[in-house]
Amino acid sequence: MQIVADREIPEVAAAFAQFGDVKLIVGRDLTRDQLVDADVLVVRSVTKVNAELLDGSNIRMVGTATSGTDHLDERYLLDRGIERFDAAGCNARAVAEYVLACLMLHVRSSSRRFEQLQVGIVGFGHVGKAVNRLLSALGIRCVANDPLLANDTTELALISLDEVLASDVVTLHVPYTETGRFPTCEMLGAAELAELKSGALLINAARGGVVDEAALMNWKTRNTQGAIAIDCWRGEPRIDLKLLRLASFASPHIAGYTSDARLRATSMLVDKMAAKLGVGQQWTAPVATSFELNVHDEAPRLEVIAEAVLHCCDPSTATDDLRRTIGLPVSQRSAAFDELRRRAVGRREFSAYSIASASLRPDTANDLRALGFNITNSGSLND
Repeated sequence: MQIVADREIPEVAAAFAQFGDVKLIVGRDLTRDQLVDADVLVVRSVTKVNAELLDGSNIRMVGTATSGTDHLDERYLLDRGIERFDAAGCNARAVAEYVLACLMLHVRSSSRRFEQLQVGIVGFGHVGKAVNRLLSALGIRCVANDPLLANDTTELALISLDEVLASDVVTLHVPYTETGRFPTCEMLGAAELAELKSGALLINAARGGVVDEAALMNWKTRNTQGAIAIDCWRGEPRIDLKLLRLASFASPHIAGYTSDARLRATSMLVDKMAAKLGVGQQWTAPVATSFELNVHDEAPRLEVIAEAVLHCCDPSTATDDLRRTIGLPVSQRSAAFDELRRRAVGRREFSAYSIASASLRPDTANDLRALGFNITNSGSLND
């Protein structure tokens, strides 16, 4: 079996070698000529998989190391009889941690208190549920909207979009769709944005295009107290520089980009491909390194928590890095966007860190543990 795979997918060559010969390619530059004699294609979101790419090829399976699948022409794949598999949910935890980090920074800059906030979650799938669990661990009240689920979930009562938009923070976690009963293409336009509070924080860590970016810029221009955090942009990697300047927090589509999530995606794809082929799974993911994390335990509870969270994920650093690309020539900006994504792969999730409990207040230790940090006597996982 001949397998063509994006070289940026971690451990992809070793993981898929059990199924055949693996050829590594640059996903954003993939062409039809590179698929000659290939049977399987494994991609990320930067590769558009459609008739233009696959017509005339022998591809019979397509895997994507992502939760979202809007880069796949699923109707075309179905019509061609090409099986597809994804890594839905692989980065839910990573995105939830990014949302919490944005919330931490917003609270710092707006002098708001956590217990006063209501967070509205638009889209209650893998990521929306992970966001709810993480924020609820700190006692933050969450509400959610997802018309596709209706009353099928008992984890959180679902309410109307209008009610969700009245929250202090609104975070988007929907797929990008242009058809169906509830298309999400520019689902937040001028009318919806007008329902946001003047000082609200809007986070888009879903997909570029689910917000009307022109309307968003008009909203932000009129509401100077409002804040926006943009991780997903229309037209990536060529993003709107005006929106980049207006955003309180801006990152190059890395909310779900932890080494843990990316390795999890590889494992999920290998498992699914093995199941489709009816063979045993022979590859084992390498064990990731864990780290000790020191915090200023004499600080107030929320400051200690914020310190730990922002050590792992700091959207303000990503914002500074992305804004430095504004002065680059147009021809270099796309490459700079992708380079920032590559540099972000070393981020780890909370569970990779251990914090010493010896001098922590019990309530602080409990909160950190609830967020996923390892709380040990000395800070070492070998306690």
